[in-house]
Amino acid sequence: MRRSTRIVLSLFLLISIKTNSQDTSFTCSNNSYKFLDKVIGHWNVITKDRISPNVYENNKGVSIISNAIEGCSIKESYRGVYKGKQYAREVTITGMDSLNVQMVTLDSEHSGFSIQNGSIINNVMTTIWYRNENVKRLQSKYILSLKGSNAFEFSSYLSTDYGKTWALTHERTYAKINH
Repeated sequence: MRRSTRIVLSLFLLISIKTNSQDTSFTCSNNSYKFLDKVIGHWNVITKDRISPNVYENNKGVSIISNAIEGCSIKESYRGVYKGKQYAREVTITGMDSLNVQMVTLDSEHSGFSIQNGSIINNVMTTIWYRNENVKRLQSKYILSLKGSNAFEFSSYLSTDYGKTWALTHERTYAKINH
């Protein structure tokens, strides 16, 4: 692993650990955080995961989504199964202003992280990642859409043709766990 990657990963993990002890009564006033606030809670997750082109498996997991960075972000900690193995994913989404968001993902399958930028329009958050910003041939897109107060979808897609066509990689349906 390159030194710069290790440094960024270390900072990400430090922020993740630190945010668990922060005051959750502080909130941001921007509209993007007001949208993100709606997914805070404990969730059962049913997934449709792509294991190879046009081949999918159904899995289950549990997600805890909490307030992070003094209320300006949310952090998801997901645990489940993927390709017959234990799988974990950490996602931090920050409301940058009234419409724009930035998302950082780290997962146990790829042992790496990615940073996506996007926006929230009509109660749907969409973020995009490009392998090469100048070329934009390989892209990932994440879409989070609310389905009422007790459910939402958070799915990902892959394009290998400059965003002309998209293939579903993970479809995640969240149902709130009542405590």
